[in-house]
Amino acid sequence: MSKKFRHIKLRGDARQRGEQHGEALREEIHRAWAWYDGKLFTGSGMSNDELESFGEKMLERIENFNPDYRLEIDATARAAGMKPWQLSVLNSRTELANAPSKECTVLYFQKHCLVGQNWDWFEDALDWTVTCDLERPDGHRIVMLCEAGTLAKIGMNNCGLGLCLNFLVWPNTVEGVPVHVLMRAFLDSKDIGEAKAALARAGHGQASHLLLADADGNHLSVELGNGRVFELQPQNGFIAHTNHYISADAKAAPHVDGANSRGRLETALRGCARRQQKLDIDAMLSILLDEDLDKDHGDTPLCVPFKPLPEMFNFPEGTAATVVMDLPGRKFHVKKGPDRERDFEVFNV
Repeated sequence: MSKKFRHIKLRGDARQRGEQHGEALREEIHRAWAWYDGKLFTGSGMSNDELESFGEKMLERIENFNPDYRLEIDATARAAGMKPWQLSVLNSRTELANAPSKECTVLYFQKHCLVGQNWDWFEDALDWTVTCDLERPDGHRIVMLCEAGTLAKIGMNNCGLGLCLNFLVWPNTVEGVPVHVLMRAFLDSKDIGEAKAALARAGHGQASHLLLADADGNHLSVELGNGRVFELQPQNGFIAHTNHYISADAKAAPHVDGANSRGRLETALRGCARRQQKLDIDAMLSILLDEDLDKDHGDTPLCVPFKPLPEMFNFPEGTAATVVMDLPGRKFHVKKGPDRERDFEVFNV
């Protein structure tokens, strides 16, 4: 397996970008669909007909939210030999899964305008995860880590906005667009105000934490759940977040077995506290890669090797990627897999 993610460039309008996406990642899209359909979506309890109906419904919402996103999905599907509803379902996999997971530790350092995270997910996803450099005709540019067939995930744009996420669990009816579509809208925004406007019209039903920051020290950190938005503020100049709700206003969130999530949060908080005087990019890399892990204190590792996850059918899960974004410097640092070496690929945005 390559030590770097496959990299693709998408240029032009929505239809052109979709065609390029589908042609470049045809095999990866088919592998992603086969895996999620056969292993994860089965847990949603939906029949194939129900899954198709759900996908079509999401397509309508996506089109109403942003017609260009529907055009891009349709073009990607045609070029890849897939049905648009299937890609709509891929973009909705977070909403369909809505199950406990041990994925993602997010950090934000306000003073130096840095955002980063470990993305923990199933090892098989390395086969269809790529880095993508997308540029619209108006010059707006996004560099991101994403799964084949999806509109977005972790990334930053040339306006100095950087975006990270944590998967959360709060089962409820999905009445808005999928969170991955909302993430694309955030990355398509020129500032945080525009992103807030997208959030306001995205509808309800997502369960995730999104952290968006800019190069001037502004941020939007929101936990989404049960049709509500819970905003978080930095404490001592930073935010750390894992996979449970931490807002005091989210006390009604359903309890899940969050020992791993709470352990990772404590590790991240201690790491930030130890480096309080210099929360720079070196500190973020060190914390995410566990270079300062205090085993005597019982720290829960943040960067973990792939191992079977019994509650998810024994599929191997671990740290699939580490991403750190230097927003003022417009640099996107990304590393594939769970090893703790600083062998990052760096993209100028």
